[in-house]
Amino acid sequence: MKLFHLCLLLAAGLGEAFASPVAAMAAQTTKNLLVFGDSYSTVGFWPGGQLPSASSPIGNPGLPGQTTSAGLNWVGHVTSTLNTSLILTYDFAYSGATVDKKIVNSWAQYSMSEQVDLYKQYVAPKITKADALVAFWIGINDVGEAFWSKKSALVTECVNRYFELLQVLVNDGYSKFVLLSIPGKPRPFGKEK
Repeated sequence: MKLFHLCLLLAAGLGEAFASPVAAMAAQTTKNLLVFGDSYSTVGFWPGGQLPSASSPIGNPGLPGQTTSAGLNWVGHVTSTLNTSLILTYDFAYSGATVDKKIVNSWAQYSMSEQVDLYKQYVAPKITKADALVAFWIGINDVGEAFWSKKSALVTECVNRYFELLQVLVNDGYSKFVLLSIPGKPRPFGKEK
């Protein structure tokens, strides 16, 4: 149990330690949202299919997408209900994803590392970086595996890979990021007490 709490604290603490507020003006200039992560974020988008457009802002499938809540998740709300402008959303997230299958294997079709590869293959040349916001929400599956396997070193490897993937996107010209983390220790996995 001690390892579990250590992993949760590390993951939650990193998210808070590296978080910085985004100026309100960023929302007014954002035209493209790129999302990478796991089931918290997936809408079932396939970048080889219909890309986002004014008539279908999350591309394929149409809103609300194929979410784990069977309705709009946070991505759908940001795209369609919580803004006053058109935001085209490229959501590469997959249920069950980990940061990298080479570190923590998963049944998910694509890890975050592979999601970044899909972005580079299908979408990178089509996006204007200056008006894009990149969102990462990953970690629950990585921390869970570290806990169940009793291998806390996995968390360090995952965090290192996470920042390598961020650097790939920085090197590609992105400068606006939202980094979301897993639930903290007081309310792990959505529990109130």
